[in-house]
Amino acid sequence: MNSKKYKTPNSWKELILLLDYLSYCPPKFLRLSEDENFYSLFRELVPKKVSLEIVNRLIGNNDRVILKNNFPYSKVLKRLKNVEHYCLWSKKGKLNNNQIKKEVERKFGKCNWCYSERKLNKKSVPEIWHCHIFINHEF
Repeated sequence: MNSKKYKTPNSWKELILLLDYLSYCPPKFLRLSEDENFYSLFRELVPKKVSLEIVNRLIGNNDRVILKNNFPYSKVLKRLKNVEHYCLWSKKGKLNNNQIKKEVERKFGKCNWCYSERKLNKKSVPEIWHCHIFINHEF
């Protein structure tokens, strides 16, 4: 999907269809402008070393953890009020589909969810493997 055809999803089904696009699209398609401005300011003012330390402390003694995304894809999710955005972080590197599913079900139980992983050159924190988890609370 190219950027000229991008439209904010109106339903969970439309979000699912966008997952591949979310892995490589420009950040301006992910967040509302005020949220993207805040995120850019955070990245400018908080040194990378500090950001990594924050994530590592939040993961703690675990190998991995699911955390609410402090900078969610507000533009993507603006019409999906029942969908929450999390990140699954892993100190041990890339997780496969079964490992991701196990982590999601451990935290949320059986639920309606999906995930997307940004391409390496599009990740804002490439030093620690993570993917974006979307939980649909509507069902």
